[in-house]
This record gives sequence, C-alpha cells and structure tokens, in this order.
Amino acid sequence: MGISPTDNFLTPGIVRISDAALNYAREFAETVGRSQRGDWVVTFDWAQSLSYRPGPDAPEQNIGPCLMLGAYERHQIPAGCTQSAGDIEFAVRIPDDVWQQGVHRTIDLNESLLFKLVLR
Repeated sequence: MGISPTDNFLTPGIVRISDAALNYAREFAETVGRSQRGDWVVTFDWAQSLSYRPGPDAPEQNIGPCLMLGAYERHQIPAGCTQSAGDIEFAVRIPDDVWQQGVHRTIDLNESLLFKLVLR
C-alpha cells in the first residue's frame, strides 16, 4: 500500500530548518513557480528508499533513505501543517519513526549529498 500525500506531514516547530536549507528551498520554490501552474507549497520530504541513474547508460544506484525537496498542491497538505520563514512557505513530511518525537531535529544543507539535505 502506497503512502498518501497527506501522511506524515508535521506540525510547525517539530523540526527546525537551518538558514542554508531554507535558502536552498527558496531556489527550488522559484523553479517550481516558473514551471508549474497552480498553488504549490515546497516540502522537505523524506523518501524511505531512493534509486537513480547517474546517466542514461549507467546502472541504477540505490542511495537508500534520504531527505529531498518536493512540492505539493496546497489542497494536499493538511490544515495547520504549512509554515513560513520570511518569503517562503513550506511543509515538512517525515515519518514519525524517522524524526523521533521528543528529540530536537534540524534539517540542514550538506553539499556532498546527492539531494543536499540532511536531518541532524
């Protein structure tokens, strides 16, 4: 059974977002805004497992679980789960077993990672 887009959205304040990660999300939001019509919200989104091909003839590589940016139409995000930082509105979608309720967590930027985001 697949995950519904409305599952695992966190209420504001559970996970902190570093300034570097917010700037990265702003750049992504500008790209989404230029390429999509409609009311979209940027998300910091957890993937349980992710594979990719570094080139058209390259073998698939599994990088496992990771944090990445995504975008959902506003109606797909539960009420009360969006938050703002300056000029950007965003949501965080991470399963409970990953962010470990009660432990302070921060989403930060790590340029050495494929999708550049890490949960500390």
